[in-house]
Amino acid sequence: MVDSEKLSETLCTTDVNSERKFRCADTNGEWHPHKDYQQIYPDWLIPPDYTREASDYWKYVLVIYNDRFSQEYNAKPADVPEAWKSITREQALNGLKEAFNIKD
Repeated sequence: MVDSEKLSETLCTTDVNSERKFRCADTNGEWHPHKDYQQIYPDWLIPPDYTREASDYWKYVLVIYNDRFSQEYNAKPADVPEAWKSITREQALNGLKEAFNIKD
């Protein structure tokens, strides 16, 4: 857990299976374990992602929308790893389809 004005570049699907913590307005600024997120957001369901493919989708989303997310949440953009910037839209969508066994 890092106290920063920047967006986090970690993935929720990874964080829910870790000891990492988050804080936001909904936690009144208090740190809360990601793995217990449903105490704060009971309607959410974030299954842990053990595959690289689905993670590529979320990495792609953060790269594309980093600036928009930072504006929406009044934060500085995340420090996105350079390798994430090479993930194409096609790779992201194909990985998502594979992870969830979606056939064309």
